[in-house]
Amino acid sequence: MGVALKTLVRTLIFMVYVSLTACGGGGTGGGNSSGSFTLLDSSKFFTGTQGSPSTNYVTAEGTVDDVEGTIYAFIDISKSRLVASADVYVEGDNGELVLYPVSPDTLEVGLHTESIPISVCADSACTNHLQGSPTHLTFNYQVNPNPSTTDSDGDGELDINDAFPSDPTESLDSDNDGIGDNADPDDDNDGVNDHEDDFPMNGSISTATTHLNFNVSGMGTTSVNGTVLNCSDTCEYTNDNSLNENVSIKVVPAEHYSIADWHSALNCISFLNNTCTLDTRKTKSMSVDLAFIEDPHFIVSINSSSHGSVLERFGKVSCHGECDVKIYTINTQTIELMPVGAPGYNFNLWSGDCIGGESCSLTLSPGESATVGADFTDSGLSFDQCPGDSSSAITGSGTDLLNATGDYLPLCNGYSILTEMNQNKILIRDLINGVTHAEYQLGNTPRKMALDEENNLLYVTHSISSVISRIDLATGNVSEIYMAGGAQSVAVSQTGDLFVAGSNKLFVMDSRFATPVSEAAINGNNIIYNDATNRLITSYQNYFFNVANKTFTLEGSSNPGGSGSDCDYVVVSPDGEHGAMPCGGGNGAGYTIYDFSSHDPSVIFGEWNTGAYPSGAAFSPSNYYALLTNRFEVQLFSVDTHALVLKFDPASCSYGDTRRLAVSTDGKVLLALTSCSYNDSGAAVMTWYGYDTSMAL
Repeated sequence: MGVALKTLVRTLIFMVYVSLTACGGGGTGGGNSSGSFTLLDSSKFFTGTQGSPSTNYVTAEGTVDDVEGTIYAFIDISKSRLVASADVYVEGDNGELVLYPVSPDTLEVGLHTESIPISVCADSACTNHLQGSPTHLTFNYQVNPNPSTTDSDGDGELDINDAFPSDPTESLDSDNDGIGDNADPDDDNDGVNDHEDDFPMNGSISTATTHLNFNVSGMGTTSVNGTVLNCSDTCEYTNDNSLNENVSIKVVPAEHYSIADWHSALNCISFLNNTCTLDTRKTKSMSVDLAFIEDPHFIVSINSSSHGSVLERFGKVSCHGECDVKIYTINTQTIELMPVGAPGYNFNLWSGDCIGGESCSLTLSPGESATVGADFTDSGLSFDQCPGDSSSAITGSGTDLLNATGDYLPLCNGYSILTEMNQNKILIRDLINGVTHAEYQLGNTPRKMALDEENNLLYVTHSISSVISRIDLATGNVSEIYMAGGAQSVAVSQTGDLFVAGSNKLFVMDSRFATPVSEAAINGNNIIYNDATNRLITSYQNYFFNVANKTFTLEGSSNPGGSGSDCDYVVVSPDGEHGAMPCGGGNGAGYTIYDFSSHDPSVIFGEWNTGAYPSGAAFSPSNYYALLTNRFEVQLFSVDTHALVLKFDPASCSYGDTRRLAVSTDGKVLLALTSCSYNDSGAAVMTWYGYDTSMAL
């Protein structure tokens, strides 16, 4: 049976039907064989695969022209082995035939062809054909074998797994580029031929390792993936690409250097903070050129004799012997050099680009240089640290009225080194007889002192914290040493190491020449040094000093505990075994001062009961006695038994703050300094008491 579709006016559309006999369509109008029919598609092709459902279809289009009334279209698929059913759709003058092929499982593998009859008539009996009718549609049906059970090309690979089922020489196309792996020189399509590819089937990586070759000039640090390279000229780094990590190259210029453009030639994935991130998984080797460029500078070459050093006013030059100093600047600068003699030596004369007096000024621009020589001569002078008659005993007690005095260092036989704060002087004074034997003029108010006994050098800090004064007690020469980190407290070891505490930083210097050696971060500013234990002690921490390499190791706290705002310094016995920290509220439950281990302040040997309010402490050179005060009386205690041995009242004045105690270096005199003003700017009075501390009770 067939199907007829009618159109109105000159419209038709395509026919359909599956039976041999056509049926008429509805509508009005008479037949008209003067119209024409055109089949636009003369043949169609369809492909099916055995074992797979046939869900596809093919379409063919046709048109009618010059038609009035109803027309009838017939499609005969009754004898077709290839077409299972058909549909017709009409719109305007056009029609579309939809053919649904039979299942490929009903046919043999291969190409099947048949002709499908199509008729378009003016009557339902289809005796009056339109011009162009009848006609045929050629239908081609290619049936492919089941790939899951078939090996079409006989290469041993089933078609379902064979990228080239009809080519016995190929079965794989790993990179899906249409070229079989046997013929393809780059199976993973990563741009690297297989014979050069360590991973020929992995398109993301082609080399197991990448060798980075660095060519370096100038000063700076080079690291790869966090590993710092020893790379002063050339070096190499091998990256394991199997880790699938990117490579990060970081360069850090040394101080006074900058890095030239180095990353633009490397094709960085990213570049930030002088770090170039690379994907090296397809690169066997790569050269990296690094140029660290030194900042503009001029050079001062120093050639001083072994008996002195040359310093610059603001610390830009600090040189003993021979050295080349670079001063970095983009402008012309004037620097002032000053000579510093070794202990007992005087400056003689300049040579080279410096001539004339004590100081030397040089004006230099970037790229220029100057050569300076400094000569020193032995003064032949000395300093007696134990003046007076060392064989005579000192008895009794007395006082010495002083001007503003903030700090003092005891010598022998009642002599002492004092700070005279109002006149900016250092005094060598016989306190028992009230006679000043030497004066040293300073440029600023003296604060704290430290004596290098081995070299007869006195170091003084000032209210201006960036300068310390160095006094050669033998020659009387005074030098001002600039400290970039400030100078609040000083200490000196018997080996000639000078320690200068700034703001939480400690500078180690060679006392003989006032030249820097090392520096370290510390906690606390009031420092003392104990030679017996090689310990530097602040009010907070205890540090071991390695004399050989000039480094510090934190040993722990130096504070045994105490109350009051004046717990600001620790004193240690000369043998380093005992420590004391006077605090206004005491160390223990009452107004006492702990006798604690200076190595470990948690170890308490006992307590000295001073009464309210503990304010000062000192040990005798013999280690047998502790000299303590509660501001109102001075007390001498046994270190061994903690028993009170004697006490005396210090001289009184309007303010009357007794805090600074000392025992003379010969152990004969007990000293107590009483300040008569709040900030040490007014008068002071020294009380001395003759007592031999060289023997234990």
